Amino acid sequence: MTDATADPPAGSPVGKPAVAITVHTRGAVRSDRRDPVPVQVVQVCGEVDRTTTELLAAMLVEALAGAARVGACGVVVDATAMTFCGARGLGVLLRTAKLAAELDVGYALTGLSPHLAHLVTMHGPWPPQYPHRATAIAAVGLGPPWPVPTRRSPV
Repeated sequence: MTDATADPPAGSPVGKPAVAITVHTRGAVRSDRRDPVPVQVVQVCGEVDRTTTELLAAMLVEALAGAARVGACGVVVDATAMTFCGARGLGVLLRTAKLAAELDVGYALTGLSPHLAHLVTMHGPWPPQYPHRATAIAAVGLGPPWPVPTRRSPV
């Protein structure tokens, strides 16, 4: 398990980090083999704004690289405890989804606020979103083939 926190921005209550990110490894079950397959769960807590997006990006890249290195099925980003996500944070979620596809690692989002879920959906069907962490872990744990990211054509 890996933990990271960002220093609070100026004006924040002392001692309260703006964001806390925890990476867990969970076993998911493949439907064809019934062997546990590790899935990295990145739990994001707090605000993801211009002061914390670099930390989020670094943790997601580290989780994806680790999953690719050890043969894990993928990464699930759990945003249930995320209280704010700015445009830069949205960009990080979408760029790391693209990186996951390049590394052939599954990637899914769960626990997004309705507004953030709508913004992610506007960018196309990738990355997939699930209402519950367990559903996302199970979906990523099924292994390839994952949906292929598609580019939206300009309107």
